[in-house]
Amino acid sequence: DSDVSLKDICFAPLVLDKANSESNCTVQSVWGYLNNDPSQLEDSAASNYLDTILKCLKGSYDMECLAPYGGPVEPGVAVGGYLALGGTYDYMLATGLSLTFLVDNNVNKTLQEPAKLWEEKYAACSYVIPYYCPPTNPGSIPGDEF
Repeated sequence: DSDVSLKDICFAPLVLDKANSESNCTVQSVWGYLNNDPSQLEDSAASNYLDTILKCLKGSYDMECLAPYGGPVEPGVAVGGYLALGGTYDYMLATGLSLTFLVDNNVNKTLQEPAKLWEEKYAACSYVIPYYCPPTNPGSIPGDEF
């Protein structure tokens, strides 16, 4: 099916109904620390998004840092290029960001096909022909528009 979307194939451990929304999908990205909310990028007198990201990189299991799916965003998965200083990882030195979508897997190869189709479309959109991609809906998870 060419209309497969992220919510159709994602790993969403906290929902029983497969008709879940994309916000229930397990996505590992610093964007989750901001609840996938573009308005969080707007600074206020009280805080700014960098404060939130730094706090969550230091304590990803803090209740205020949980991603929309209800679980943590693991810093070692969400950022890259950080150095180990004296045996301790310093995520504040990260030079890269990662976006990881966890998808359902199955031993039955036929049941793997929807996830493979979505991954192929996402990879083509992200790397090969970005002008082909539909515009991202603000507030949605990148990649769900397929």
